[in-house]
Amino acid sequence: MTPEEVKRYEVADRFKMPWGKYRYKRLEDIPSSYLIWVAENVKDNTVCTMCDLVWRWREENGEHFEEEDIS
Repeated sequence: MTPEEVKRYEVADRFKMPWGKYRYKRLEDIPSSYLIWVAENVKDNTVCTMCDLVWRWREENGEHFEEEDIS
């Protein structure tokens, strides 16, 4: 992964969900299944792109988690 890709991921990870169940939560704290659902179903390009970036990072690094995984 290039330094530019890492920077984009870091920005996306800190992005706060603007609406919905996880409103005002950083993407780093949102379950993977919700991120992929947003990326596939929502028409807000910025939010979709950010969710997709975080989901792909988790996919590549084996870091997916779901709500029940959060302690």
